[in-house]
Amino acid sequence: MGLLHIARLDRGEAVPLMPVDIAEWQGERTAEAMALLQESTRASFPLRGYPQPLLQAHQYAHLGGFEIEMLESLLLQKVSERDPNVAHSARHLMLLGKQLAEAGESVYKNEP
Repeated sequence: MGLLHIARLDRGEAVPLMPVDIAEWQGERTAEAMALLQESTRASFPLRGYPQPLLQAHQYAHLGGFEIEMLESLLLQKVSERDPNVAHSARHLMLLGKQLAEAGESVYKNEP
């Protein structure tokens, strides 16, 4: 999309390198963007050098088990309204997928 820059936003080798993509039309504001990124890392607990706004965005965007189940239910309800046969197939495939995932987890747990 724009000009890619690489930044390490704190000192230390354990601090990750961050790709920073700045739109071409914002190219003259690169120094300002980098300064804002560096400023945001001052509150970067628990991940040093990782901008706090990105950590907060991830927390707000993360879906837990309950949210995923609700979205699945709403999606299946809408699909059922349009085509009950497709909804039945989708429910069957979702159950099959969950069973396969659980079987895979149990195999990995029992490995030495």
